[in-house]
Amino acid sequence: MLIIADEAYKEIIYDGIKYSSIISFDDMKERTVLINSFSKTYSMTGWRIGYAAVEALSGSQEYTGYMIGQFEKRRNILVDGINNIKGMKCIKPQGTFYAFANIKALGMSSMDFAFDLLDKVQVALVPGITYGRSGEGYVRMAFTVDEEKLKETVRRIRHYVEIM
Repeated sequence: MLIIADEAYKEIIYDGIKYSSIISFDDMKERTVLINSFSKTYSMTGWRIGYAAVEALSGSQEYTGYMIGQFEKRRNILVDGINNIKGMKCIKPQGTFYAFANIKALGMSSMDFAFDLLDKVQVALVPGITYGRSGEGYVRMAFTVDEEKLKETVRRIRHYVEIM
């Protein structure tokens, strides 16, 4: 069996968790194709590789560490805020910069919730159904914006849920 492992988010982890690649396990190195990216760790989405990638790898990793700390703060603001909205709950992701919130108690499809939220309070998120049937009842939210915008996002979602 051949394993294809996407490790694009391997650096963006929180809570002191240490990443372990699948190739570190016995007999996996020979059977694994690793996929990685500069787009997540180095915020180089859409860039064409070249000198920038060389600089990203050989340069200081200080800024990357700083940004991961910022994402962790933003994650906490978003997830804690969502968990204080009646009918919504969200497990803190241990990595990446997305949260997947459970909206099942609100009695709406993820598609209806997402479009109505956008229409009524101008908050954009992704319906969980987009990721397959098991994603229904969830919505995906990015916490890549600054802390004040996240607080405003939570305030708007809370307002929406209270008036629906």
